[in-house]
Amino acid sequence: MRLEQLAGIPVDQPIHPGHKLVARKHLRRLNPTDITRLIDSYLGGVTLKELAAVHGINLTTVSSILERAQVRRRGRPLSSNDVEKATHLYRSGQSLSVVAGHFRDPRMKLD
Repeated sequence: MRLEQLAGIPVDQPIHPGHKLVARKHLRRLNPTDITRLIDSYLGGVTLKELAAVHGINLTTVSSILERAQVRRRGRPLSSNDVEKATHLYRSGQSLSVVAGHFRDPRMKLD
């Protein structure tokens, strides 16, 4: 039994006058396999908006998952430290594909 019912408050009316009832969305938690697929899809070029729609989660949740996995977001420039590191790797003979893989940034790959 819900607390509102125990308190004798009608479920279809707001507790406080003047407040609107808002339907709560069911929060969805992704399992580790889904998180891996989401990250791989993002690295493959799928947008945040598309990932949110496919997985039934909020854009903020997609961003948080990518941030926790330390995935560099597209459209954000490399830091000066990362530029130095990438330059060093490239000058040491690494291909651009290998350098891009080091930074997990698909936009740096050459086809």
